[in-house]
Amino acid sequence: MSSAQQLLLTALRCDIDNLNHLATTADIVSDVSQFIHVLQRERGASTIYLASKGKRFKTRRATYLQHSQAAEARCVSVSKRLARNHGHRRQRAYYAALLPSGCHWMN
Repeated sequence: MSSAQQLLLTALRCDIDNLNHLATTADIVSDVSQFIHVLQRERGASTIYLASKGKRFKTRRATYLQHSQAAEARCVSVSKRLARNHGHRRQRAYYAALLPSGCHWMN
């Protein structure tokens, strides 16, 4: 294989790696967006629940709380997996930074 072919192959591999990283980042953004959405829904239900002194939105608030906890668990799980599976130290640090503080992701 000529050096020009090797250079082209290396460039293609870099492009593929960059596209994979972009796809992973897009997935993370989608998960975080969903997490924010369910947190806002929970916050709204909690506001009504508190303003009504617990007379309204009790069941709905509990449901939204479960949705928020599930979305949080999904984000943490994905971040842990990415932090563990990426061999490059900078990428591991990037994904580990997405985890909540105090989360022991290497456990």
